[in-house]
Amino acid sequence: MKRYLLLLLTLLSFLLTACGQIEVGVEVTPTVAVQATQSPTSAPTPVPPTAMPTPPQLVRGNCPVVYADNSVQGSFLYCLDAHDERFQVVDASQLGTLSAPQISPDGKQVAYLVNKIDGTSELWIVNVGTLPTLEQPRLLVGRANLDLGGPEVINSPLKFQWQIGTQTIFFSTRFMPVQGIQGPGEYINADLWKVDAESGALSNVLAPQSAGSFTFSPDGRFIAISNPRSIALLKTDGSPLQVLLDFPFINTASEYTYKPLIGWSADSTFFYTAIPSAEPFAADAYAEVYRMGVDGTTRKTATISGNLLFGAPTFAPDGEHILYSQYDQVAGTNILYQMRSDGSAKQQVGTPMTDIWGWSPDANDFVYSWHDGQSGGVVTVVDATGAHTPLMPKITLVSLRWIDNTTFYFHGAVEEEWGLYVYRLGGEIRRVATVPDATTSFDAR
Repeated sequence: MKRYLLLLLTLLSFLLTACGQIEVGVEVTPTVAVQATQSPTSAPTPVPPTAMPTPPQLVRGNCPVVYADNSVQGSFLYCLDAHDERFQVVDASQLGTLSAPQISPDGKQVAYLVNKIDGTSELWIVNVGTLPTLEQPRLLVGRANLDLGGPEVINSPLKFQWQIGTQTIFFSTRFMPVQGIQGPGEYINADLWKVDAESGALSNVLAPQSAGSFTFSPDGRFIAISNPRSIALLKTDGSPLQVLLDFPFINTASEYTYKPLIGWSADSTFFYTAIPSAEPFAADAYAEVYRMGVDGTTRKTATISGNLLFGAPTFAPDGEHILYSQYDQVAGTNILYQMRSDGSAKQQVGTPMTDIWGWSPDANDFVYSWHDGQSGGVVTVVDATGAHTPLMPKITLVSLRWIDNTTFYFHGAVEEEWGLYVYRLGGEIRRVATVPDATTSFDAR
């Protein structure tokens, strides 16, 4: 029974993490913010890194692919080398379940969350960069580091991301009442922290209820902050937070607050976002598209009619193209549209459509999928000419990551076989690892 509880907590943590925006291409509808009572004035003394009691594991070389594997046998972190050979890096079975692994910018470390049986989580790190290595995983951030809200709540790391070119990890936190979850809601603090992966030094960057969700620029110098009422820019050099746009609170008719999605340009000089109207279910609903520069300039580039609350635009890295979906009441299905960022050249791409899975880094290709509700979905690649390439039927897609202009990895079930798969444009789908189910999470470089 304990093992099944751990697997359930892993799935819950995966869903909470998915609510954020961390430059993977897929954006998921955010969930609601519940007001926290914390208001830290200074960071606590860092807890020294703690070794996790696991047997030494030999890791040969760096890990271009890393994934968490949770099953009734235990919870493990695995690396795949350049030849797709698998090596166990971490066994967290005695602590909880693993999720959200992220490879460091230099490829030498992997950070990940451990989701504990009590509903809290911890941020850990393991060295995978030496040849060979016998180093143990280390605890970076846990309950003791974030004990700032008084005895009534427990704080935990929620979403995290490495800053490019550094050994620094930025992260937000969630909270849990000591008496347990009391009902639906986000239970997030909407704050921002950073921790040095080498020293463990921890500092608060933005106070609770001021950060919302965060999205790094590709060069790691800027962070776009999306709140329920504003879009802001934070420079990682320590400059004050700069609010770029205020907007009315958006009615979601549910338990979550809407935080607009962010799409950075490949050169890190600007980003796009789309702000739905305050009443997106109204007959005259619309969304306004904005281009925001790191120099502080903001301008509206387009207006899209209709309800985009559940089909929020996905922006191409070149800053020139937008994908979005809308439900068509006449057709009785979702329709996928593509247009330029100035609102021109709008065209229908596909129907029915369930998910947009992201653009290639050069913005020449994107992936979307539809699902018939019975036999699995059809994953389709669309190139710059508009040509559609269905990969194969019966694919249940959970997550996808492009690693270059022609190749992406994805986690899902192909012909009901769960695994990590790789696909190169024009080639065949190849399974590189077998995984137990949809709770797996991965990173690839």
